[in-house]
Amino acid sequence: MCDIATQMKNSELPLLKGILLLRDLSWKALKDDDDLHLRISGIDSQIDHLAYFIENPENAPAERVDEISKRTEFFKENILIICDEILARGI
Repeated sequence: MCDIATQMKNSELPLLKGILLLRDLSWKALKDDDDLHLRISGIDSQIDHLAYFIENPENAPAERVDEISKRTEFFKENILIICDEILARGI
């Protein structure tokens, strides 16, 4: 998980692709009640419906551009916080 987190922080791996990889690994590496696992799963489920527009902002409906932009920044910040925690814990 550290390798993926490092790649995400260094912009070598897109955040959306990285969070999906972390989700898959967190099922194996962390206990179900581990707060980090729950946060990874929570972000993953929240971005599913926005993923297309996050990756293709030019296709977002004009009336939702501001909302999508704000939510995208929120998710990016939270994903990077999760990356920092993974690196700090050495998972």
